Amino acid sequence: MSLAKNVKVLIFLSIMFGGYFFGSVSAYAADGKGAAIWVIDRQDNTLIKLSSNDPDMRAEVGGFNSPRDIAVDAADGTCWVADFRNDRIVQISDIGVTKSHIIDRNITEPFHISIDPKERVLWIANPKRGEIIKFSLDTKKEIFRVKKFQNPHDVAFSPYDNSVWVSDMDKGEVVKLSGKGKILAKIQGEFSKPEHLAINGNDGSCWVSDREDLSVARISADGRRIEGKASGFGKPFQFTIDTYDGSCWVSVLNEGTLVKISRKGEIIKRLTIFKSSYGLSDIDPRDRTFWMADGTGGEILKLNASGEVIERIGGFKKPYLVSIFKK
Repeated sequence: MSLAKNVKVLIFLSIMFGGYFFGSVSAYAADGKGAAIWVIDRQDNTLIKLSSNDPDMRAEVGGFNSPRDIAVDAADGTCWVADFRNDRIVQISDIGVTKSHIIDRNITEPFHISIDPKERVLWIANPKRGEIIKFSLDTKKEIFRVKKFQNPHDVAFSPYDNSVWVSDMDKGEVVKLSGKGKILAKIQGEFSKPEHLAINGNDGSCWVSDREDLSVARISADGRRIEGKASGFGKPFQFTIDTYDGSCWVSVLNEGTLVKISRKGEIIKRLTIFKSSYGLSDIDPRDRTFWMADGTGGEILKLNASGEVIERIGGFKKPYLVSIFKK
């Protein structure tokens, strides 16, 4: 079925996949110019896809139970979802309508996922089983599991050197692995509960949030030393890295605060103009803009490099995560 550029079509489908019901779905067609925006809405447990050119043109897929992370495959535009309470990882088609593939073998409450676009693999943090999983995006087969952790919460691929970083909350460690699963380095004794990770693809450094100490730190590319640290702004939730100057923006959970931190750990700016602050998209290196999910406000916000809101898109119930994909 083809859709004209400015035609909005609503299709109600009853889809059964792997024993789960996925309700009504609206068709989505991008016009090839704008970015695709993927949003997790935690109130309805849905994944929503919309066009930056026409935010009213949306596709919505339900059937998730507390989805915790999303990763977009740049090769085909599909979106992978860590479906936490359903104990699975789900691939959504590029038009945001159907569930194309499900990974559910020996997976328990997966928190985070990360895509290596070079090797075409998906890395999965499987915390309840103390492991991370390497999964082929092309063959749709598991490659191996690394069983060296107690509670691996987050996993992040680094395009700088093709390494993989893991935060182990129970051990209080951040571990750097090779693509073959070999431990290259680890930071011990610096964190209480290391939680979320973000990689600077330009210099290979890794930002880490600490759930217990309420701090963030930047680890050197070799994974052996702390090069910057900041605290005093509440519970950090998610990062987005500005590769222009090596700084990062951090959303402060439930406080409506966004903090900008220099690569040395200095607080550059603190914004308290939001109703709440949740997920952050990657920063567009061309204009340094990014998106933030304001869960309480029921909208996603586009911000410039100074943190000024330049666009708002509403119509959500509780947006939690946001990801941008441009071909």
